[in-house]
Amino acid sequence: MDAQRVSGLLLLIVAASGCGASGETDLEDLDTAEWELASDDVVLHAKTATVVGSLWQVTSDTSAAGGQRLWNPNADAAKVTTPLAAPSSYAELKFYAAANKPYHLWMRLKGQSDGYSNDSLYAQFSDSLDMNGNAVARIGSTSGLAFILEQCSGAGIAGWGWNDNGWCGVGVNVKFATTGQHTIRLQRREDGVSVDQIVLSPSTYLTASPGALKNDTTKLPSQDGSAPTASTLKVVAWNVEDGGFRAAGQNFLVQQKPHVAMLLEVDSDTLVNEVIAKLEADQGGTWDYESICRGTDSCASKVVIISKYPLSNIKQLDLRTAGTYAIPCYSTTAQFWPGRRALGANITVNGRTLSVFSVRTSSSSALDCVRNEEVTKLEQWASTNYALPHIFAGDFNQHPDDQSTQIMTASPLPNTDSWLQAVNSGGAIPAFATLDSTPDKYTPTRTARIDYVFYTQGTPYLSVDRVDIIDSGGLSDHRAMETTFDVH
Repeated sequence: MDAQRVSGLLLLIVAASGCGASGETDLEDLDTAEWELASDDVVLHAKTATVVGSLWQVTSDTSAAGGQRLWNPNADAAKVTTPLAAPSSYAELKFYAAANKPYHLWMRLKGQSDGYSNDSLYAQFSDSLDMNGNAVARIGSTSGLAFILEQCSGAGIAGWGWNDNGWCGVGVNVKFATTGQHTIRLQRREDGVSVDQIVLSPSTYLTASPGALKNDTTKLPSQDGSAPTASTLKVVAWNVEDGGFRAAGQNFLVQQKPHVAMLLEVDSDTLVNEVIAKLEADQGGTWDYESICRGTDSCASKVVIISKYPLSNIKQLDLRTAGTYAIPCYSTTAQFWPGRRALGANITVNGRTLSVFSVRTSSSSALDCVRNEEVTKLEQWASTNYALPHIFAGDFNQHPDDQSTQIMTASPLPNTDSWLQAVNSGGAIPAFATLDSTPDKYTPTRTARIDYVFYTQGTPYLSVDRVDIIDSGGLSDHRAMETTFDVH
């Protein structure tokens, strides 16, 4: 879970009239792929404001984000030269932010009839601090931050435009004294002003405006900064060894608390159904599975996916066709090659569709060039048949420095080796191995590290929480490779 977003809830009070805060996300007229917002950026559409008093109103405007803007109609009132400690009219919105982190505040404003005397408002906060830790622009005081659309005297305004709280220069940042619920209050400085978007950014827009000063058409997707919900997904890859997946082996798997298990060398579907009954008794729910024969030459050894989530889009791939033939990179002499297959499926976790694959490549006794062909074929097939992100898990029979491993982690279809990511994280991602007190790149899952959990590199909503290599106590000649993800 993203601690930066969990850390605080701000309540934006934006002077408006008669509109309840809905917290909804408006995506009309937006190409969301165009805007790369960080998880801790906050973007509010002023149409969701709850109004206090009679000076402000939410009105329809097709040029505004969400089709509405917050407006203080022009009444030719005198400019308010100092923020009021107790204004009679203002409005509210809610969002989350972190304590003690600099935020830059931007607003997209419009002056009625493009009048420079109708283009400003004040902002105040419940517990705002300046960068030295002093109280600043607090609600209940006569201190506030002035937001003026016109950049400097004589610059003029035109249509919508973005500006911060700087006049003829760059505005100041604010931070917050506590984590939790905060309030920002927007009150009148000049009447005739409208606002449709409010941005608080500690990252993407900390030093850069979201849009233009004049005639701006930028509409950002609303993002209230609330704590992202995260679901834990524990993936276990285990070659159970032919004949080894009886009661004790099944109990070992149940003890690992998997959510998805990629199993290799399973003797029969009967054994799969037995362990599913135990998983359902332990974790609840109705579990799903799919199994395929290892190859056309043998169905006594199966490739299996077991999942607490329903499986869909189930497909299989022959990585290596069984038969007697020569593989030139290995030998010009024909020999018998056992069949090898991969099994793929989709699952949905926390609203995210993930593509998962149970994989067993040719054994480690073969030259790595054989597996090079197989993993290349695997990635291409997965790319054609399954949307990203991909999670590949199983007995790859390849060593960490082998070229086949590099193929899995390199462009054009780069994946992350979750174990290596953890051991290189400096402790940020826990890595534990029952038989290795100092886990490293080469911690064995058999006689060497040949079992892996790879996942699509750079997936923004998939993060590794921890990794484990767990010995089964002689139940198999492989240890279980386990990766626990957070799915945001």
